[in-house]
Amino acid sequence: MIKRINRMHLSIIISLYSLVCLAAALDAAGSRGNKKQAHPKVRIVWSQPTIVDALETLDPKTIQTSSAPDGSALSIVFDDLTLRLEPNGDKSLAVRTVAVRIPMTVSIGRVKGFKTHIRGFVHKDADSRVAILADIGGKAQNIVFPYHKARNGNFFSEIRSGNLPKNAPYVLVMTFVIHRLNPKSDLIITIDSVDAAPIVY
Repeated sequence: MIKRINRMHLSIIISLYSLVCLAAALDAAGSRGNKKQAHPKVRIVWSQPTIVDALETLDPKTIQTSSAPDGSALSIVFDDLTLRLEPNGDKSLAVRTVAVRIPMTVSIGRVKGFKTHIRGFVHKDADSRVAILADIGGKAQNIVFPYHKARNGNFFSEIRSGNLPKNAPYVLVMTFVIHRLNPKSDLIITIDSVDAAPIVY
């Protein structure tokens, strides 16, 4: 059995730290003389998220959101966003899709894209494959853990999107696909947190 003790608490701490880092990174980019980076007076108000789970098993109470005081960074922490194939089961393939939509109001400037960090956990052996297709603001990116390589640990991925239309909300769609060749394989993919920083011009 895979031990994942207090991952919710750890994810909240990591996400709060990421909020500070993301906001600071955009601030630093703006101070290097590029006038098209984040506006120094920008203020963003995030609305409540709408979350759609294709399996309809995601309890809204297991999701927490928080943001920086000026709205320059947003964190979404998941307590139970997992897809698993247990050993000796009948299935060799499992798929799950989750979508998050969060409208926002920008007082100054315009959001052109997002810098998003995805953190999670993967357990697999060499006879299995795990893939995540993440689509954010029109930018799609694959996160793949291929055959022939065992993996048991945390992962991190960064996605940058841009060229969004005016007043576009933050939309993140994640599709998880896990597949095994050996029915004895134990596969699990878990998303712990998603941190997003708007890129404002």
